[in-house]
Amino acid sequence: MKDQSLKLAEKECSKLRRALQFAGVGLWELDLDTHVSVWSEETYHIFGLKPSHEPIPLHAILQMILPEDATVVRSAIAKARAERIDVKYRMKRDDGSIRFLHAQATAAPTPASRVIAGIVQDISAQKEAEQKLEDIQSSHKFITENTTDEAMMKIEKLSAVGQLAAGIAHEVRNPLTALKGFTQILHATAMGDQRRYCDIMRGELDRIEMILNELLLLAKPHVINIQPTNMKYILEEVTTLLYAQAALNNVVMKTEIGNKIPLVACDANQLKQVLINVMQNAIEAMPHGGDMVLKLTADEGNVHLACIDNGQGIPADRLNQLGKPFFSTKSKGTGLGFMISRKIIEAHGGDIQVASEVGKGTTVRIVLPAHT
Repeated sequence: MKDQSLKLAEKECSKLRRALQFAGVGLWELDLDTHVSVWSEETYHIFGLKPSHEPIPLHAILQMILPEDATVVRSAIAKARAERIDVKYRMKRDDGSIRFLHAQATAAPTPASRVIAGIVQDISAQKEAEQKLEDIQSSHKFITENTTDEAMMKIEKLSAVGQLAAGIAHEVRNPLTALKGFTQILHATAMGDQRRYCDIMRGELDRIEMILNELLLLAKPHVINIQPTNMKYILEEVTTLLYAQAALNNVVMKTEIGNKIPLVACDANQLKQVLINVMQNAIEAMPHGGDMVLKLTADEGNVHLACIDNGQGIPADRLNQLGKPFFSTKSKGTGLGFMISRKIIEAHGGDIQVASEVGKGTTVRIVLPAHT
């Protein structure tokens, strides 16, 4: 019985360690008498160091922290016996990169010494989002002071979109990290269909993270991962993903792929996001069912993708408003989907156009330059 209890405890401890690792949380202890620290493996990863079993002296830790922040850390440690540590600081890794860290700890008395035990997290992504939000606000202030009243309404909308994007990324990243971590743990012990479901959840969580990054395009452009890609495979992935949603809405998806489609230099995840947005719009435009045809063709120098539905269609006066902040043809839409899609396609050197007729349907055409 004791052996079983011990094995169970070890298994639970192993799960906890993996959860903390996937969530990006490092554990540490500091002896206030000897000034040596013991770290978990994830703490070493956060500091960009190779894990070791040797205790780390406090002075070595302080040398990695930027001088202006090291003073704050010293002050927090000096007060650790009396109050809880909660400090944010910057450290420089061996590769020269600067990381923002958040450490929390409480004092725990032991028979031989006074020890503080706590956690540390890398909050660099959060700080980056906050900085982007500050940049947006600064830019908005400058533009406001130097722009005529006639253009102010458009500027206010664009500013609001940027702040919304940065704010969403800031608030969602932390819970998303925890969800990814625990899903990874479930995947490690899952079998059969459960493992397949975990794979689907992991893929969708990765897509959520990607969408957050794309929202930041509205605030500040970032570098995209361009690789030669077969558009046929992207189209197949998206149609598989949306098959259930289409079936539930009595929408029949048909795919027509031409011969000798050249590769496209693109970020596959970003184009996947665009296709999901376009195809979901088509499904929602056919509440009573219908047909959606996806045509992939090519001519000299370009790859063409058309999404054709026989849904409700969009009136001409509303069609001209597509892509503007907060304008949507759907009652609960934000108008951000098409705006982000257009930005992604333009960033790839392509073009996206929408043609529609009320009562007959809508055609969305995407043109991308072929990889040479």
